[in-house]
Formats: sequence, structure tokens, C-alpha cells
Amino acid sequence: MNKFQIIIILISLLVFGSSIGVKANNLEFKGVLTYNTLDYSEDFVRDDLKEGSGYYLESTYWLNDELGLGLGVDFIRANWESGYDWVEGREDFEYEKNLVGLLINSKYRLNDYLIFNSGLGYYNFTKDRHSRYSWKDGANTIRYQKGSGLGGLIGLELNYPVKNNLSISSGISYRSTNININKVHSGYWGGLVDNLDDENLKIRGLFLSTGISYMF
Repeated sequence: MNKFQIIIILISLLVFGSSIGVKANNLEFKGVLTYNTLDYSEDFVRDDLKEGSGYYLESTYWLNDELGLGLGVDFIRANWESGYDWVEGREDFEYEKNLVGLLINSKYRLNDYLIFNSGLGYYNFTKDRHSRYSWKDGANTIRYQKGSGLGGLIGLELNYPVKNNLSISSGISYRSTNININKVHSGYWGGLVDNLDDENLKIRGLFLSTGISYMF
């Protein structure tokens, strides 16, 4: 999922909210920063790639005082950096994994502060290597893997009102995704090719968040 697609999704959240937000204080927008633990089904993953930061954006329409439905965008980035000294000079490189999902969410308000939430959606996954060389300009990026699949979230969030309709929002959730790796890098062809193996990558872990929400 590229940056243009993410922008389109964010616009869709606004359109979704605007189109159904016909009652006062029924429409909620939330934006939070996230810390994520990432447990892969791969045999070997460097420790730096087993955690990542991200953000979560959400638009929720509350059908009544207890039940809400909405859309969310879930973005996670994990990276590992290192480098080598060659005869020609210094090479610095970074491995990066990105997971981006669009989810349909349901919420149930347990009390004035605590909310149970769950979501199901579709995730895109990429794995890249970025290299920079001291002896030449520019950077080189190789995409090693690309895939997509279903995923979901389940957890609790705490909203603490601070002013009018503005609240501080924090939460903890469990995320599970099942990604079909349909493209892999080929050194021979110099790019991505179809993955002929039936390769599935499971990524699971905790999702900790903090940010703000606003009711319209």
C-alpha cells in the first residue's frame, strides 16, 4: 500500500464520517501513535524487527450510547540498521518491514471511560533493504517481499475527557495477521517476481496506543 493509497483511505474515513454523522456527538475521530510487538512465523528474525512504531487513525459512528461502528487505518514500521566498511568506503543499510491495514471496527462501551473494540480487515506487507554508499551519490532500494492478507485486532481502550468533546485515548490490543507472500525478489531478474511457493507469513503481537479522540 503506497502513500497515495493511504491518502485515499484517510479521505474515505472523512467522507464516511461526514456522510453518517447526522446527530450531534455521534461521530468520533481518533488518532493515536502506537508501539507494536511483532512475532513472525519466520525461523529467524533480528530482534530490532520484532518491535515497531506506527499510528492508527479511526472514524467511528456511535449507533447508541453503547455500540459503535467504524473504519480504521493501521500502519506499523519496523527497521534494523547497520553498515560495513569496504575498500571503496562505507556502506550503511537499513532493513524495513511495513504493515498497513484497512479495518472495519466495532466498539462496545463498558462504562464512561472503558471501551471494548474489535476490528477485521485487509493488510499489505512489504520488506525492503535501503543502502547508501560513501563513494557514490544516491541510495539503492531493493524490495525483497510483498504480500497481503486478512488481519484483525481485539482489545480495550481508555478515553479520559479533558475538554468539551476532546479526550485522551490510550489502549492495548492484540493483532493477528496472515499474509500471503505473493512477490519475492529475484537477483536474476533484478526485481520482484511471482512467488511460486505457497508462502504464508503470520505476524502477531501487542498493540499499545496513546493519542486523542474528538466527538462531533
